[in-house]
Amino acid sequence: MRGTWYGKAFDINYKSNTIDKLRVKVHKIGSDELHRQDSNAKGIKNTKQTRNWVKAFYPVTFKKDKNIKYISTFPWFSPVASGRSLGLYHYKGHRVLIERTLSSYRITNVYWRSAKLARMYGGTKPKELKTFAQW
Repeated sequence: MRGTWYGKAFDINYKSNTIDKLRVKVHKIGSDELHRQDSNAKGIKNTKQTRNWVKAFYPVTFKKDKNIKYISTFPWFSPVASGRSLGLYHYKGHRVLIERTLSSYRITNVYWRSAKLARMYGGTKPKELKTFAQW
């Protein structure tokens, strides 16, 4: 998944015209820093430093989702299940990065390796994947 990805966000009644850029690094996805969290978070407080921290789970799979293995990230301190899942998939002959929300597990973006591909195909999802995933 490492590298720079480009996509156009979409949702049920929304389709963006601007291209989003997502950089995936070893310990960072976009502006979120990946950290390991103990079950009791051992004395770590919700500070300015920890606002961009997320805890990650891999692999996360959904029923009838073409065996995609997702990495799911949750905010370090969050009372609700807000976050996202990212998984690799082949679509239109290219490797793409599928993004699902963690609140309803619906597809909200398909990222491409280049801005040119994102302009051509961005804002659409693979028809063979369910919009809303099931556990």
